[in-house]
Amino acid sequence: MDEKLIEKLKKIKLVVLDVDGVLTDGYISINADGKEFKRFSVYDGLGIRLCHNFDIQFAIISGRVSRITHQRAMELGIDLIRQGIKDKREELKKILSQLGVEAENTLYIGDDLYDIAPMKIAGVSATVKNGVKEVKEVADIISEKRGGEGAVRDILEQLLKSKGLWEEALKSFYVREKDD
Repeated sequence: MDEKLIEKLKKIKLVVLDVDGVLTDGYISINADGKEFKRFSVYDGLGIRLCHNFDIQFAIISGRVSRITHQRAMELGIDLIRQGIKDKREELKKILSQLGVEAENTLYIGDDLYDIAPMKIAGVSATVKNGVKEVKEVADIISEKRGGEGAVRDILEQLLKSKGLWEEALKSFYVREKDD
């Protein structure tokens, strides 16, 4: 990762996530009763929780409306959830205004065409391995992981490492042996 990108990542205070294709694998299953199913990665969930420990805020902007998305967001401590959004760029501007966060202090993670406009105004933009070509062309970071398979965690680890917080994040997971 180049120094310019590391400096941009150090300024990040807000991470904005798309859902389908980023937090999930992009597939939506619907059973005969009309119930929707999505798969979320626990790896992504832990990455989000680690960032909460360092006062990094999160928001979700999704083009679809889904109870499952709302439920997962609540489990992860994300209470700023915007669903059914057609103009994600304008919605991102509203969120920035609401939170008092500058665009340069925002990391936007998306994977499809609707995500290009907000990615262009965010201070740092990222995508998943299976993001579409046009999104990859504007992304500052392209995860080696696919959406729903730990890509968000991968990107958040890069964020925490750039901020010099990764080792501190890991400390709570190490078992310390008593001094003899």
